Amino acid sequence: MAHYTEKAIISNFQNMLEEMPFDKITVTALAKRSDISPNTFYYHYQDIYELLDHWLGLRLDSFFLYKPWQEGVVILMRTIMEHRDIFLHIVDSLSRERLESYVFDSTLEGLTGYVTDEAQGYNVTEYQIREIVDFCRYLFVGFFIRFLRELKNVSVEEVDTEVRHLTDLLAVFVKQSMIHYHEANDV
Repeated sequence: MAHYTEKAIISNFQNMLEEMPFDKITVTALAKRSDISPNTFYYHYQDIYELLDHWLGLRLDSFFLYKPWQEGVVILMRTIMEHRDIFLHIVDSLSRERLESYVFDSTLEGLTGYVTDEAQGYNVTEYQIREIVDFCRYLFVGFFIRFLRELKNVSVEEVDTEVRHLTDLLAVFVKQSMIHYHEANDV
């Protein structure tokens, strides 16, 4: 029964996101639409933000685990564009800090895997790998936040081009960083 209730909450939450900004969705309205009590909602989620985090995780986190990860980014951006209204309702309701934090946290595993794979054959330390990963994450956060803020005015073709530019830039940066650290560590 708990699994059924959680699925109903998530489904109705997504339907409400299609209709209205995130900051207009209340636990009371969601509970009513889901045919549950607010207490039942709180049994599953601490608050509406925890539900949003869970919903975003279900929708977005797997994109950062694609191999090659660049393809996951392209598919992610296209998915967001296909569901533009939902993501605009989220973006327009959240602070930049919360968006940045979510994207930064979501990219850790995928970018760490990518950079670690690229480090094979180079003399680089775990600390240096983490530095490269963090730089890439900050770069990606800036790109992604700009993409979300311009979502109303961007085409699929523009997104594909921008993602290719970003991933090419990251690939060059990672490769050059590996070479730099490898040479510095061999001294």
